[in-house]
Amino acid sequence: MAVVRTAFPEGVGVRAAIVLEKSVPREIVVNRSFDYRVRVRNVTKSAVDDVLISSTFPKHLRIDASAPKTRLRDGGVAEWPIGVLQAGQESLIVIRVTPLAAGPITHCDDVSFRTRLSVCASFDVIAPKLRVVLEAPKEALLCDPIPLRLTLANVGTGTARDIDIAVALPEGIKTRDGAPSLNARLATLDQGQSREIPMFVEATAEGDFQVTAIARDAYGGEANGSAEFKVGRPVLELTKTMPSRAFVGRPTRVAIEVRNTGTFSARDLVLRDTLTPEVEVLKATDGVKPIPGGLEWALGELAVGQARKVEMTLRTYKRGPIGGRVLAAAWCAEQAVAAAQCECVGIPAILLEVIDVEDPIEVGQKETYIVKATNQGTARDTNIEISCRLENTMQYVSSSGPTEATVTEGGTVTFAPLPELAPKASASWKVRVQAVKKGDVRFAVQMNTDELGRPVDETEATNFYGQEE
Repeated sequence: MAVVRTAFPEGVGVRAAIVLEKSVPREIVVNRSFDYRVRVRNVTKSAVDDVLISSTFPKHLRIDASAPKTRLRDGGVAEWPIGVLQAGQESLIVIRVTPLAAGPITHCDDVSFRTRLSVCASFDVIAPKLRVVLEAPKEALLCDPIPLRLTLANVGTGTARDIDIAVALPEGIKTRDGAPSLNARLATLDQGQSREIPMFVEATAEGDFQVTAIARDAYGGEANGSAEFKVGRPVLELTKTMPSRAFVGRPTRVAIEVRNTGTFSARDLVLRDTLTPEVEVLKATDGVKPIPGGLEWALGELAVGQARKVEMTLRTYKRGPIGGRVLAAAWCAEQAVAAAQCECVGIPAILLEVIDVEDPIEVGQKETYIVKATNQGTARDTNIEISCRLENTMQYVSSSGPTEATVTEGGTVTFAPLPELAPKASASWKVRVQAVKKGDVRFAVQMNTDELGRPVDETEATNFYGQEE
């Protein structure tokens, strides 16, 4: 066998790319088939593409078979597409032909290819993925800062970069400086890493609110989370009760009740009650302390729906209106005010006294009876009426006093009403009679006033002795 070898470029050597080798017999018998081989090898360190072996057969050389099979074109051209040869790889073609005539034959095989120049680099394909969790208390007090906790996590692969975070705030919620949204930025967030970002907002109104946070990274990744909470406040309802009328010098009970009808506990609850001048506090619910012009109770915390009551007992010796305004105050609650007032009046108390100046007295002599009305109470009494009834053992002689007397035939002495009798004041009337019969006699007096409403009776006993005239 004869072996012919060529290479590209510049012959067989270290700079060659493709080596094409062909093995054929040196002599061939006419009309007798034989095999020859064509071998192509890639001697570079990289692949070559589109390798194609082609051969043009003269008309007196017939191709019978090949492995791999040939692809015939017009003009007696046979082709073997090899395709890609990797670095160091070779391909072998075995061709069976038959010479049809004697004489020298020159037969060529060609190779064509496309050089592939590759530069290889390794890199990671990443898929960062953001996750946002936004947390807030379920309930928040209107006057307190509302804490928000935003947790941002990278649950994907690779590092998320240039992350912008925006927290949109609904109407009624604002930042501490009055802005409608909260914003933050993170340069990087590594795979599996999480960051907590504390935030604070304030409420300007009560109600139910939802706050939403959105995070976006430089690669277009996006995640969001939201939190819902209720904003409320305590609401104070206050009542103050006392009798419709008080009496001078007598105890008067006052009750104050405060109730929380809001949605939050009332903290630092305080009651402040004003007192009318010249009113004395006899006793009060524990925890009270005096303040200028009144009293104060520090009641601490009042839960939702609960009520607290305090009481005090007052006394005054001055007639007129007493009472005043009470105020309830607590953290974040509007102040509640209630007022109660009553009229402090006096109580008239008329003491009726009847005395005889001399006792016993002899028939024919004269006796003087003194009738005295004293107002022991704390209020004036009006229209004090005095009426004296004489028994038949005595005879009317005369009378005197602050009002005029009228005497009836039946022996009744009636004085005109005294218009007024002030507290601690007194008035006296005198009735002079003559004893006409001996015996244990009675001088009867009846008194009535506007305030009494029903008469008071008083009797003085006198002993008349001796001979009747």
